[in-house]
Amino acid sequence: MCRLLVILPVAAAVGCGYGFNPGRGATPPGKRPVEPLLAAPAAQAKADGTAEQAAILAALELLKAKSKDGYDGLKADAQPSTVKQIAGDVAAAMKGHDLGVAPGEFKTVWERHRKAWKALHTAVSRLPDAYEGTEFTDALTGLFKNDPTRGRSLGGDMVDAVRAVAKSHEDLYASAENYGLQIER
Repeated sequence: MCRLLVILPVAAAVGCGYGFNPGRGATPPGKRPVEPLLAAPAAQAKADGTAEQAAILAALELLKAKSKDGYDGLKADAQPSTVKQIAGDVAAAMKGHDLGVAPGEFKTVWERHRKAWKALHTAVSRLPDAYEGTEFTDALTGLFKNDPTRGRSLGGDMVDAVRAVAKSHEDLYASAENYGLQIER
C-alpha cells in the first residue's frame, strides 16, 4: 500500500502516457479541431470553360474559403456563439458576392443556400453558451453527418436548419454539375 502511494504521485508528475498530458505538447480534448461540417469538393471547368462556368467557380471558391475560415476556428468545445458567427459570416459573404453571368437556376439555388445559412444563424442564436465540454459540437456534427439522434438535444429548429443547409449545399453542387463543371466528390 505504501508503494502505491509513492508511485501514484510520481506517475502523475511524470505522466503515464494515457490521456492528456500538457507537458507533451498534446492538444487538450476540447481544443482539438472539429472536422468540416460540410464537404467542400473541388470544382473545375472543362477546358473550354464558359463565362457562366467561371462565375459559378468563383462563387464556389468563395463559399469554400469562407467555410474553411470558419471550420479552422471551430474547436471541439465550441459554444453556439462560435457557430452563430460562422453561419452569419457565410451568409453575409454569400449575400455580398456578385454572381455576375451565372445562370438563373444557379442564382436561385445560391440564394436558397444563403437563406439556409441565415436560418442556421437564427436557430443557433437561440441556444445558450452553456454546453459542457464537447456536448454542443458532438450534437452539431451529428446533425451535419445525418445522425439526428446525436443532435436532437439541440431542438427542432436546429435540426431543420442544418437539414436545409446540407440539402441546399448538395443542390448547389448539383446545379454546378448541370452547367458542365466537374465536381470531385
